Amino acid sequence: MLRSALFRVVICAVGLIPIWGESAEPVSYRVYPERVELDGPEATEQLLVFAKTDSAPTIDLTHQVSYTTLDTHIVAVSSSGRITPRGDGTTRVVVEMDGQCRLVSVIGC
Repeated sequence: MLRSALFRVVICAVGLIPIWGESAEPVSYRVYPERVELDGPEATEQLLVFAKTDSAPTIDLTHQVSYTTLDTHIVAVSSSGRITPRGDGTTRVVVEMDGQCRLVSVIGC
């Protein structure tokens, strides 16, 4: 029992789950990087999504949100947020979480 409680305190201290069962409603979302420039056909970029809450410093939501590219001829984006080039040009990737969207500008070359 003590070991379980200690584990929970350690996890809470690094902001992975809310402390003592409190709600972890996100206060704000951030997507990194905010702008992507892919230099060459082998280039890739990983998007990272973080939420800030009242009860935890940050929560990584990278694998819990949805990603969509506005132009599949320029870039592809995986369900985990990995962006890969498909052609030259500029487009945006839409990151959607809890009904909110963030746009990431992407230059493919």
